[in-house]
Amino acid sequence: MVVRQDEVFMQEFQKCLVFALEEFGKKTVGRWQEQISRIMHRLKMMPESYPFVPELQKWRKYRGAIIMKNFKIIYFIMKRKISSGWWISGICAKILVS
Repeated sequence: MVVRQDEVFMQEFQKCLVFALEEFGKKTVGRWQEQISRIMHRLKMMPESYPFVPELQKWRKYRGAIIMKNFKIIYFIMKRKISSGWWISGICAKILVS
């Protein structure tokens, strides 16, 4: 399983890290980084383990992972057929501030 983050996700995540550093210090930034690495590892191993986001089910099967109790990473699973019988799955992540 391949987990891909788009540019918008990375920019928003960097903003969250900068804010956490300015307001709360290095220890909080370390917790952010630790939690995002845990989430990414879990997504690689079990991409369907996080629950669906009910507010967004009208458009696509979005799922959400909670980070730092107040933020949610919204993602969806893409499956593409490459060649005869082989499928590639990827996860695209977006960040949503709750």
